[in-house]
Formats: sequence, C-alpha cells, structure tokens
Amino acid sequence: MPFRAGRHLQPDTSIEILKSPDAKKPAALNNVKVWIRNSIAEGRLRGCANLQIHQIVETIEDKLDGKQTHSYFVPHCIHRSFLSNHSHLSDEAQAEFLKWGLQTNPLSCPKDCTFYENPRWADFKARLTWPFTALMRFMKAMLKGYAALAWQTQVTIVGVPALLSILWKTPNWVPQIIALAKALWGK
Repeated sequence: MPFRAGRHLQPDTSIEILKSPDAKKPAALNNVKVWIRNSIAEGRLRGCANLQIHQIVETIEDKLDGKQTHSYFVPHCIHRSFLSNHSHLSDEAQAEFLKWGLQTNPLSCPKDCTFYENPRWADFKARLTWPFTALMRFMKAMLKGYAALAWQTQVTIVGVPALLSILWKTPNWVPQIIALAKALWGK
C-alpha cells in the first residue's frame, strides 16, 4: 500500500529517527522520508501530491531457514516521471538500486513536469469529491449485488414499487386491477 509523502505520512514508531539517510540501513521509512524532505529543500524533487513512498516486500526462500520476508521503502511518482540515470534498468534493478543507493541522489523531478499537482489543492479536491466518490462506490456495490440476484427477484424489486406508484398516482385503476385479478385467479 502506498504512503503519501509530506505531512500526511507520520514516521513509524518502530523505526529509529535519523537526521540523514543512513547507508547501512536499506531504505527504512524514516530514511526515505528524510531523503525526500532534503531533496525537496535542495530542489531535486518537488513537493507534489503525486510523490509517494512505496513499500516493497521481498520473499526469499532458503533451504535451511524457509521463507524470509524483508521489506524496504522507495520513493515513487504515480506518473513514473522521475528523471534517473538508471531508467534503462528493469524495475527490479531500479528498486534494488534505490534500496541501497538513495544517498547518491539517483532521482529528480523534471523541471517542467506536466503532472505536478499542488498537495493542498489535491487535498481540497479529495475532500470536495469524497461524498460523490463514496456514493458512486456504494451504488456500484449495490448494482453488483442486484446483478447477482435471480431474474425473478430482480423483476419483483423493480415491478412491485413501479406497480405501487402507478396505483398511488392513478387510484381509479384499482377496481379494474382487482377485477382482472379475480378473473385470472377465479375468486
């Protein structure tokens, strides 16, 4: 799960607080946050809403110890627009380089990045659109549930309220519908 860089991301309490990135620790969360903060101050990165910190989890299978899981954190741009001398490498090789080589300042933002988004404006937009987004997610879940029902249930769910609203709006049809029902069921 990605973490937002900047004021939204609080340091994890289990990670020791460092003043600068430590070359001996492979990309601990606090080290990456400090590196991002320093890079923004030096102008290599921009304080953008698209700048995130991703956690990468590696599982190594060892014959003696079984499975071992290691995780580390790397800076990430949602639009993959970082400038790097290592962009020709595979994603795995780039992640491995970022794991150990953040102190060499391998990444920077383009000076005229077209994806730059002010974090305050992004927060405002997210808060403004949140009710509509939540409503759309709810409606989508309801429609998926409706589609999973049997067709008879779907007809009942749509038909009964439609019939009740027609009868409510036009009460002079009620005696005719009752007469039709008696004729069909023979009472």
